[in-house]
Amino acid sequence: MVIAARPWLRLLLGLAVAAGVLQVRGQRTPSITGFISIDCGLPEQSGYVDAATKIPYTSDSGFTDAGSNRDISREC
Repeated sequence: MVIAARPWLRLLLGLAVAAGVLQVRGQRTPSITGFISIDCGLPEQSGYVDAATKIPYTSDSGFTDAGSNRDISREC
């Protein structure tokens, strides 16, 4: 038998399978359950989902009772 004659081949095959399993597990989307992502200054009752990270953001209006919103120019 070829496998019995070459025990290192069995080890190499096992390592390749393990590396493949770890590669797939590493690509799972992280769970954000239980976390709140706040975007300061958003209007009350508004929110959005970031296109790149898929993280949902909500307004900070329910978490603070101070401060004021101001529009600022992008130009300095």
